[in-house]
Amino acid sequence: MLNDLNQFIHVMFIIWALLIISKRLLTKKGDFEVFLWVLFGALYLVFDVFSLATLPFGEPVDFIVIGLLYTVFFYDIKALFKRKDEQQRYQMLQKNYDMLEKQAELLRQRFIATIDLLPTGIVFRTGKESMFGTDKYIELMDIDNNEFTYDAFYNRLHTDDRNTYETTIKKLSSKRNTYQTSYRFKMGTRYVWMKEIGTKITVDKHPVVISIVTGLDVKMYPKTDIEVLNNLPNEKAFEEHILSLNRLQKSYTLIFFELTNIPKVNEKYGRDIGDLMMGEFLKKLKHNFVKDAHSVYRLTGIRFALILKDPRKYEVLERALVHGGDLMNFDMQFGGIKHSIYPAFGIHHIQAFNEPIDAIIARVHKALNIALDNQMTENYFIIR
Repeated sequence: MLNDLNQFIHVMFIIWALLIISKRLLTKKGDFEVFLWVLFGALYLVFDVFSLATLPFGEPVDFIVIGLLYTVFFYDIKALFKRKDEQQRYQMLQKNYDMLEKQAELLRQRFIATIDLLPTGIVFRTGKESMFGTDKYIELMDIDNNEFTYDAFYNRLHTDDRNTYETTIKKLSSKRNTYQTSYRFKMGTRYVWMKEIGTKITVDKHPVVISIVTGLDVKMYPKTDIEVLNNLPNEKAFEEHILSLNRLQKSYTLIFFELTNIPKVNEKYGRDIGDLMMGEFLKKLKHNFVKDAHSVYRLTGIRFALILKDPRKYEVLERALVHGGDLMNFDMQFGGIKHSIYPAFGIHHIQAFNEPIDAIIARVHKALNIALDNQMTENYFIIR
């Protein structure tokens, strides 16, 4: 009888242990049951040497059965299913995370590859501490490493352009988060003009400025805004185009204009600044009035020709001349240099097509010379 009871106790003890282990594995609970199992096991092992009936707290089987029933009662079958659901959700989340991680890495690689294809330099600035430039950027700016400090960049700016650059960056806000500026950057013993276009974003509550930088020195960087100036067709191409228009016998308007104060700009700031200002003026003129390549020509250093075939474009130009605006007093800024361009215009409407082009061109030159006369109150003259 005693042996049967001992076997029964052993079986119940093992079953209880298995239940506790499974509960620990599946629900991460069961610390109290482990304590009871150890305590009751110790009582059983100690008092089994004596008569079971002499135990003051009852027979050991009572303790084990009570502990077993306690574990079963608080096993929480629902928690097992909940745990299974949680595991499935975790596995799904892990799968989605792995997928997002792969997509993020793919986007990162595509972003880097796209940056490498750009002909311009890109720089990322975090506060006033660190900057990171792409390979094209550090090559353009003659910087040794991709990572460098803002102070290292700032110290190479021309002293006259530093305040303008910092003011431009400080004015950036959530509403006005883009900017465009230019500055002189030291390359060896000389300064080179750079154009910078950027935007400000916020990453983890920290401001980050992302900028695209291009060179404005024609000799070192052929692909610049001054291409508008340097690649204009010349006087010969202009005459050939006039001949072709006369053969078509469609009316058009010839406009000669001269950027009158460019010589003084060249004398005060250097020819590079004069070229930059002429390039900006021509770019604005082309944007507002002409789109095709056979419309603006360079006749001499500061004298140009404009051909308007659309009467509506001429009406816009005439209103700008009569009522004032950017064409009258075109303000621009490069770094710390602020200046205005003062153009003069000579205008001739062409409606007779059999006249020699030399005579036509001479009249337009004369109209421009009249506009340049100091006694003129307007900066334009129209041949009626």
